[in-house]
Amino acid sequence: MKITVWRIVREKYLDKALTGEGAKLWGGRWNPVGQPAVYCAGHLSLGILEMIVHLDEYIDIHRFVAVPVSFNEKSVWTLSSDQLPGGWNELPIGPASIAFGEKWLNEKNHMVLSVPSIIVPLEHNYIIDPLHIDFTSIESGTPRKIRLDPRLYNLIAGKKPEQSLSH
Repeated sequence: MKITVWRIVREKYLDKALTGEGAKLWGGRWNPVGQPAVYCAGHLSLGILEMIVHLDEYIDIHRFVAVPVSFNEKSVWTLSSDQLPGGWNELPIGPASIAFGEKWLNEKNHMVLSVPSIIVPLEHNYIIDPLHIDFTSIESGTPRKIRLDPRLYNLIAGKKPEQSLSH
């Protein structure tokens, strides 16, 4: 059975969306600098939240696109938070998750690592190893522009909502 996850990238980097080049240059929670990895979310909404919390400044979200990425579920190693090393969810990113991810990437036993999101722990993020032998089996779909409710832009830009809901 196929699983579809979401990769969100700036539109100008769409041609490199599945290379892992950005993670290779900057490192990430599950990979050290110098080792490529492709970070995806199990749901588009989670991917948008992950993107928003990682923005250093207000950036027009319309410049990002969401790419559906599909692969066989047999290529996924799914872990729960109690199967991960202590400190995997540290903020800022600590060495435990990087070392764990580096070991996973080096062993090449699974093309995809599925781990809980720190932002929404009941949902999972998917890290894809672009150097895995099965990587060519990945399918990417049509990129889609990200369009959000305008009220979210106010939150992202640090503005208070003009109208609050009372219960």
